[in-house]
Amino acid sequence: MVVVRASGSTGCTMNGNLFVTCGGAQKWTNSFGITFGNVFTTPKSNTLVALNSELVAHEEAHAAQWADLGPILFSARYASDSPSEWAVGSVLTTFGVEAQMTGCLNTLEWSAGWEGGGYGYCLGK
Repeated sequence: MVVVRASGSTGCTMNGNLFVTCGGAQKWTNSFGITFGNVFTTPKSNTLVALNSELVAHEEAHAAQWADLGPILFSARYASDSPSEWAVGSVLTTFGVEAQMTGCLNTLEWSAGWEGGGYGYCLGK
């Protein structure tokens, strides 16, 4: 629960499969949120998250990845995909191609399902 307190979440809800959503987070999140173990912290309300089954499935997939890899390997793998994204994004920007690359080359995001996590632009949507 240290993560929950540090993120500034205002309340948590237990979902299926021991997955916990903590809404109202003010730190460590982008517009969607971030998963630590089986806890998803997000600036969205718990009710909005519960209504978005694709997002819940995406974040539950991250929780399963975390369980499979452990926190160190999960974090290392997530971070190791980031430099390639920055490099590709920089090259495309240099040649005048406007591209939002965040998440598109990240294998953990891809395997969790791009659309559910808000990465539909990776699929051209």
